Parts: sequence; structure tokens; C-alpha cells
Amino acid sequence: MKTKNLLIATFCALVMNVQSQSYNFTLLSGTYTDLTNSTSLNNGLVWSYPQFEIPIAFTFQYYNMPINKLYIYLGSGGLLTSDTSSTGTSPMLVPYSVEMIDRGYTSSSTGTEPSQSPVSYQLSGNFGSRILKIEWKNAGFYEDVMDDDISTDLINLQFWLYEGSNIMEIHFGPSLVTQPDLDFYGQPGPVVAFFPQFDFNTFTIVGNGVQLSGNATSPTLISADDSNIETINGVTPNGTIYRFSPASGGGTASIESTINSSNFSIYPNPATDVLQISSNNSEEIVSVSILNSNGQIV
Repeated sequence: MKTKNLLIATFCALVMNVQSQSYNFTLLSGTYTDLTNSTSLNNGLVWSYPQFEIPIAFTFQYYNMPINKLYIYLGSGGLLTSDTSSTGTSPMLVPYSVEMIDRGYTSSSTGTEPSQSPVSYQLSGNFGSRILKIEWKNAGFYEDVMDDDISTDLINLQFWLYEGSNIMEIHFGPSLVTQPDLDFYGQPGPVVAFFPQFDFNTFTIVGNGVQLSGNATSPTLISADDSNIETINGVTPNGTIYRFSPASGGGTASIESTINSSNFSIYPNPATDVLQISSNNSEEIVSVSILNSNGQIV
């Protein structure tokens, strides 16, 4: 890891994302409510192949790695990353993998037409326990629109991130899926998964993630890696909530405790240009962040 001038000292904290953290899944139900007074991402214009930036406004820990921004990944409305470069590796969050599109879009659209499918976000709650809510409202399915320039099917969903607890929730609203083969590209349903890292150079998953499997009305959580990607089966009913809570066992470690641990080797210390970090056992180091005494990434 190269930096212009890197000095590892006792006032810095080294945050290492290892594969010890995972998630627990809970199936909940509740009344789906559209967001009000939310911040528009598409600014009232028709969209296709979106790439919107969403500020989180607080530090969200994802697989023990701090994230402050999310981007709706180009080419699919339901993939989120923390980087827009589309090169190297980045965390990937997949609340709903279908390729979404504005229902007002047609093959002749120029991108200046009025939107029928607003995409927005909202920050709610009090400091320390805020919730970032991202909403896809009345979104269409790409292949449904491209088939005949008419959007028949639709979906409403929200993705919530909780400050402090680092819980993630997917809230499902009304949907209409009359052509599942088109909407889901011949699959029984969408992928719902959370991967610690995705390599955009090779289009492969790095490390072990989690995913949902089984019927959309009552799915189960299973592990996910590059050789094992599954979809859920069917359409998730209105009012369903998928909750993903960080499991115990994850966490961060200070540099002092890490250096004294037999699990990792860190050298040289201090370092001015190159810092070597290696695992002494089977744990995989997915990412490393260096924080100052104020908890800021440096």
C-alpha cells in the first residue's frame, strides 16, 4: 500500500476488514409508505442505465469497512457500490439485482423527458440513530420496456441503512410482474446479496458474502462467493421487509493490539512509503483503512 507520506504511529488506528463479520437475516412485515420531501436523484428526468451518487451523511460500517457514499451502479438500478471508477475492487450491495428503468423511457428517449419513476433518498431520525432511505418508486424493468417500448410491469422498493447499528433493510411496496422471464432475464427472481468486495477488472466476487435463497415470501440466508450465486424465487409481497443485522464477531482493532496479535504481521513500523500487512492464518484481509485520532480516514 503506497502513500505520499505514511507514518504509522500510536495515535493512528488501523482498521482491518477480515472475513469474521457476517450478517443475520430477519423476515419482517410492515406498511409500505412512500418517501415524502425526499431528495431527487434523477431531478425529474427520465433515466436509463443510472449512475447516481448518494451521500450517507454518517459512517456506515459494512463488513467492518466504513462507507460514506453509495453509487447506483451503471447498468442496473439495483446494484450499489462505494466507488464509481468501475476498476479495482469495491464493496457491492445488491438489495435487488434486476435491471430497472424509468417507465417513461422508450427507445427514442433523449433523457430530457419527464420521469415516471423517481429515484430519491431521505435522511431521517436524530443524530446518532439516523436512517438513510433510498427509494425506487414506480420503477420499470429494462427488458419489459425494450421489448415493445411499453412498460407493463413495475416495482416499488426502499433500501434503508441504520446509523450506529449498521443494520440494512429492504422494504418492498406494490409491484406488478406479469412477464417474469423478461423482467428477471429468464431467472426465477432477482439476486439479493451483500458482498464484501467485488473486482470490477475480473467481474468476480472477492471473499465470502451472504445472499438470500428460496421463495421470496420466506427466503433463507446462505453464504455467497464467486462460485455460488443464487436468486430468490418469485416476487416479494407488498409490506415485506428483509432485515440484515451484523452478526457478532466482527469489529475493529487498534494498531497496538493488531501488532501484538499472532493473527497478523505489520511491518515496518513506522513506515514512510510502503506498509506490509499479512495474515498468519486462514483469515483473508479484504481491506485496510488508517484512521486518525478523530476517527477520520487518512
